[in-house]
Amino acid sequence: RVNLSDIAAKGATPKGYLLVTAWTDDTCFDWIKRFAAGLAEDQERYGISLWGGDTVRTSGPLTLSLTAIGELPQGTMLLRGGAHPGDDIYVS
Repeated sequence: RVNLSDIAAKGATPKGYLLVTAWTDDTCFDWIKRFAAGLAEDQERYGISLWGGDTVRTSGPLTLSLTAIGELPQGTMLLRGGAHPGDDIYVS
């Protein structure tokens, strides 16, 4: 969810993500099922979808890489330089 937090920090709406997985021979299938179920749950909760990526087998180590993509109207991105005295600051 760090990726979603980063998108929200810029004032954008998350839209989708790309996922790359490199599974090892000893990756537990039950763990993979729980991982996929967690992704599906977050997709439903945050209104995002898996747009693509890649799945391969590797001799190690297990590798997961996720890139989240968001959208916002041009010129509305929240920047650090736009902070003003008295603004609320949230840390996650």
